Amino acid sequence: MRFLPRKNFIKDEEGVSETVGFIIVLAIIMLAISIVYGAAIPMVISAEETQYLKNVENAMVTLAYNANRIALGSAPSQSVEVKTRGAASLSFTGRSTFNVSWYNDSRGRNYLNTTLLTIEHQLDNKKLAYEGGGVWGDWAGKSVVISRPRPRFSFGNVTTLPVVAKSGANSSVGGTQVAHVDLENTCRSSGQCVTTMSEAVNATDITLGITSTYCNGWKKYFTDELGFNNLSGTPTHFEDWDCSDNQMVANVSKFLGWPRNVTLYILYPAVEGKVQ
Repeated sequence: MRFLPRKNFIKDEEGVSETVGFIIVLAIIMLAISIVYGAAIPMVISAEETQYLKNVENAMVTLAYNANRIALGSAPSQSVEVKTRGAASLSFTGRSTFNVSWYNDSRGRNYLNTTLLTIEHQLDNKKLAYEGGGVWGDWAGKSVVISRPRPRFSFGNVTTLPVVAKSGANSSVGGTQVAHVDLENTCRSSGQCVTTMSEAVNATDITLGITSTYCNGWKKYFTDELGFNNLSGTPTHFEDWDCSDNQMVANVSKFLGWPRNVTLYILYPAVEGKVQ
């Protein structure tokens, strides 16, 4: 009987190329999967989040239009849908304030303090909100104007300051759902949906203050759109400019250049509602 020669399998190189090839192919596959998970999937998630926030922004602009119509008495009530997802929240709140002070000879220094209506969507550190008549965005503490707020100034001897105030309790929802924002004008039953501060007649030294998470957005609105900048582009007529405490105070009389007495109308219709 003839025996086959014994092989040393430890030193045998037959099949090595196939094994090495398999390992290389497996490594390439694993690398490709890592690239997909490390780059492509975050890009997809980021694109989805961007589109989601754009949809919320559009809903807020629609909400602003409806809320302002209610405030002006053009509609008794409105309901707007806002789709939320995941860790997002939507709240009906009144954290921001609108303050006006002025002086006249008969009554001395006068003050008006009102709470602005704020309807805010938040996802992580990204916020979108309807506030005081406009729509604002805040990305990690940097706020911007998305839709112009209502406050405007009329030149001459008369100025008008309209804002939308809040009435009623706070409410909020969160998670993935279709939230409903229901709004109603609180003065509908009385038939007078605009409040006029007639005390602000023959007013001088008019000062306007905003305290808000979106202070920087309000500041930009006043500087860029209402001209609260001098010719060199340096902010002027502000007593508190940097918004470090979420507050901005501006002297309206200095901005308008009014050394004489003027008539001031402050319109602040209140809107109540809830999110559910």
